Amino acid sequence: MGQATDAMSGPDNLPAFLDELAALTAKHGLRIDGCGCCGSPFLQRTDASETDWPAHINLAYSTHTQRYSVEPS
Repeated sequence: MGQATDAMSGPDNLPAFLDELAALTAKHGLRIDGCGCCGSPFLQRTDASETDWPAHINLAYSTHTQRYSVEPS
């Protein structure tokens, strides 16, 4: 898999990844965001009217299991 030379452009498949991520955000009403001070990723609802789910949920990816896990922040 080829890598782009410009660090800001990312891997060659970055545009496709971002397109699929946008589709997942639209489908499930969740987006990945990051903390402004430490950059820790979290999930956030796109519909602020939902009240049965925390506004932010900490997000982690395990390279061992190749799965994401979440916990309320």
